Amino acid sequence: MNIQAPAWVNPNTPTSSISDGGCDVYTISTQNHVFQWTPPVVSAAPAATFIYDLRIVELIDGQAIDYLMAKAPVFFKKNGLIVPQIIPANVIKNFCPSHLYAVQVTAKQRTTAALFGTKPVAIPPIPGAIMVFQVQVPPGYASPNARATAEQKCSIAALIL
Repeated sequence: MNIQAPAWVNPNTPTSSISDGGCDVYTISTQNHVFQWTPPVVSAAPAATFIYDLRIVELIDGQAIDYLMAKAPVFFKKNGLIVPQIIPANVIKNFCPSHLYAVQVTAKQRTTAALFGTKPVAIPPIPGAIMVFQVQVPPGYASPNARATAEQKCSIAALIL
């Protein structure tokens, strides 16, 4: 069975890179905060339909991105998405612009029902590529829930931790 994993469509242009990790960093704007990906392609089941689980973790210096995706506390998670995109409108205000995050989407088969004259094909979960991103806020941006700017909130949160 030939499987092509979900691939990121938006954001689609890296804005910087992590020199020691060798990976690109993408920027998500607080005004256009869409994550969008392509559905997987499975040669043995071309009509298969999928649901998607999305997971975002905050990156920690010195830790491997794959390890953090698997083991770090979840910053944001959404399971059971039926379209290959999400606009985390209520969550975007919680991201700190000076921090890096990693996002991964996993496709899961919705059904194993057979097509006319064919056997059902069970497809295991298909993890997509991990994308590293940061959030860009306009100058003076303030969270709708607080009077402090996003940068001030991150500084305060860092002091509390």
